[in-house]
Amino acid sequence: ENKINEITTAVRDNIYKINLDVETTMDEAGVEKANAEIYFGKNELYGKLYTMINDEVKNVEGLYRDNKVYFTVKDVLSKYYYIDIVEKMNELENNISIQDIVKYEKIAENLLTYLKDSLLDAIKEEDIIKSDEKIAINSKDYSSTKYEYSITGNTLYNVIEKFLNKVKNDKDLKELAEVVVKNIVNLKNKKMIAVNDKFEYNDEYDDLDDYDEEYDDAYDEIANIDFDELVNQLLKEAQEAKNIGEIAKIIVYTYKDNTISTQIMVNATLGEQSIPMKVSFDNVIENGLAYRKITFSQAEMEAGYLLINQTSKTNYDIKLVVMMQEMFSGNVTIDGNNMSLNLK
Repeated sequence: ENKINEITTAVRDNIYKINLDVETTMDEAGVEKANAEIYFGKNELYGKLYTMINDEVKNVEGLYRDNKVYFTVKDVLSKYYYIDIVEKMNELENNISIQDIVKYEKIAENLLTYLKDSLLDAIKEEDIIKSDEKIAINSKDYSSTKYEYSITGNTLYNVIEKFLNKVKNDKDLKELAEVVVKNIVNLKNKKMIAVNDKFEYNDEYDDLDDYDEEYDDAYDEIANIDFDELVNQLLKEAQEAKNIGEIAKIIVYTYKDNTISTQIMVNATLGEQSIPMKVSFDNVIENGLAYRKITFSQAEMEAGYLLINQTSKTNYDIKLVVMMQEMFSGNVTIDGNNMSLNLK
């Protein structure tokens, strides 16, 4: 949050410039190019984009200023056009009040909090296995403390149970569910019109193109949903999760009170086969230089990785490998207020 505020303040008080040059060679298909030049900050933005794809050239130019977006496409449009952002926002506010937006944001925040609290409540400290173990990262061994925790079907059920009980007691969420059901009922009613005392589909109601008559029974079922009853039914069905064995394993390695590696292991089912899969997140800082690597492994074989390795105070090497094939490599150079990204 502090970093976001720092960036927001910087963009508010300064003008920044970004240059982006991209060139790809597609063997005999030729060369595709793109160049972008963007200035932004102080609540304004100006940009030019040049592309050449299959010998077709496009030049787009745009400006955001005073809550208006101006744009043109050279050799295609004869003049600049603009969109009034304030006008569009007023149209939106006529349909959705600020109070509604705040309420829905609060509901979303509450759901995330319920999920986090349910996860923490379900994990018992006595089930965490602690040991001392060496781990090799970037060709160096670290004498680390290892924490291992297995997520089982019982863990999953406990999380679901605690989460749904919190949801069940949330009045705002219950009210939102009732609004959704009401809108679905209105959707069906608007699609139907009375003809000779019988209801027929109103094909002229253009705003309801997404309505599908095949799901009439589903709409009727949703319309009769009781929120508490729905949650109780979900809790009942969730009990089947208890029969599942180990779902995943999480291993965390710490060194000098810092997490240097996190590993998440799951067993993926492919037909009748169970294939062990693992995602590792390595993150170490030595002599002020950071080494970060995300690795995806399948059946103990490295299937791909993303590497960001800081080689000096100003340079970071980057590499992405998928199925033993290098997708791109390059580096980021940071020099004062300038940052250069080069990828091949």
